[in-house]
Amino acid sequence: MKRWGEIALLLVIPIFVVGLSLLIKHESGPGWIGYKYDPDYVYLLNSLNLTQGKIPGHFDHPGTPLQMLGAGVIVTLHLTRTGNLAMDVLTNPEIYLETISLIISLLVFGSLFLVGFLTMKLTKSRFYALIIQLTPLLSSQIILHLHRVSPEPILFIACLWFAYMILHLYINHDKANKTALFLLALITGLALATKLNSLTFIIIPLIILTKKQKISYVLSTIGWTVIFTLPIISLYSKIGIWIYQLLIHSGTYGRGAATVINFNNIIHYMGNIIVNEPFLSVVIITNMILLTKTYRKTESKDIYKFTFGSTLFLVFTGLLVAKMGYMRYLVPCLGLLGLTVIFILIVFKKNIFIVTGLILVIIFNLNKAILAGITPSVNLTEYQKIQNSIKQQYSDYLTVDYYGASTQPAALYFANLYVNNTYSRQLAQIYPGYQYFYLGNSNTLPTSKKVLLRGVPFTRDYAKFRPDLVLEDVFHGQTETLYYYHP
Repeated sequence: MKRWGEIALLLVIPIFVVGLSLLIKHESGPGWIGYKYDPDYVYLLNSLNLTQGKIPGHFDHPGTPLQMLGAGVIVTLHLTRTGNLAMDVLTNPEIYLETISLIISLLVFGSLFLVGFLTMKLTKSRFYALIIQLTPLLSSQIILHLHRVSPEPILFIACLWFAYMILHLYINHDKANKTALFLLALITGLALATKLNSLTFIIIPLIILTKKQKISYVLSTIGWTVIFTLPIISLYSKIGIWIYQLLIHSGTYGRGAATVINFNNIIHYMGNIIVNEPFLSVVIITNMILLTKTYRKTESKDIYKFTFGSTLFLVFTGLLVAKMGYMRYLVPCLGLLGLTVIFILIVFKKNIFIVTGLILVIIFNLNKAILAGITPSVNLTEYQKIQNSIKQQYSDYLTVDYYGASTQPAALYFANLYVNNTYSRQLAQIYPGYQYFYLGNSNTLPTSKKVLLRGVPFTRDYAKFRPDLVLEDVFHGQTETLYYYHP
């Protein structure tokens, strides 16, 4: 009876987290609303590429495990449907995206429960099991991305299992067998193949393992990374060039000045991290205090090594994200917060003030996630206003979509760019007469006199893409704008 009670207890947080994630997904509208299709639709079409025996065109992250998972879901789901597989996916992309998202949610649910259960068995503590399960609630970023068909949910799953394996090594430091190292390398390889910024994962094992174990771990990690990226092995040279561009340029995605680091940008993005994820900063500072408390104390030697490794990991990952500039890249950091909190609680003996602080952090992040995700999204509201405007005042105009336009064909045409326009012929059959404007190429614009352009506002980061044409605002939103185009 006691075991069933523990299982019921460990099911509470996974059910709540996945339920909240699915609610956010439902309230934010279809996958083609606003920016949601970047990168969800990109991963859908690259998964489709794999089912057709084609090499993925998108390898930036590289995100290959997600593409392989998506391909498996597409093939399995199509067994229940009829017609050509590729045409079915392109005609009904939302059905396939919903299914992939559901499978990811089930993987998140299963991982949260199993990691909690195994942690309870490992530490003999239900308290620590619940702490590690609470990881997604220690950050608003994680909960907002768990429903997406993007690398973040897969990376979070890898983080959970990585955290468990590190805890396993701490508890059984004298029994770090080949199986534990094998699993640790497998998880690291999965994380690396999902997103390259998880390279900082290796910091903790390289500090806590013996020399022989380090060599074994690194070699195994390389092997697993290759296995998880087999579909893009022929693109390794291009990936190498892309990584080099990332390293030598100060901007995002390998753009910007070739100055490696722009200190003004770093300071700006570090400020964003502190404001948006304040608990991460608190954990890093607390770790610093913990290091001074355990330094050179024989009885604290193990906890010192693990804390030192996790602190270096958090700092270097934060700096890497500050260079890249996107908050979602913090997932490797945020996904290990639960583990870091456990180490803090071990040293401070489950201090009641720390526990109270955790509860306040969870309440703060839940409130932030609910406000950002459950309330009607700006994208959905602006889409409805634009649709009404076109229907009531501009029904005789030709509407041309570009990036950011909230329509299903816009999502598909955008994603088609990232599979080297493999499905242009099929899309033309499905959407005859539809026109999509590729940013930076004004030659694709029609020359008729009644034309509306719908997409992201040509301001801030997108000002450089504004075509050298006379554009008049018909509707100017925060995320989506309707322009009247004067040829």
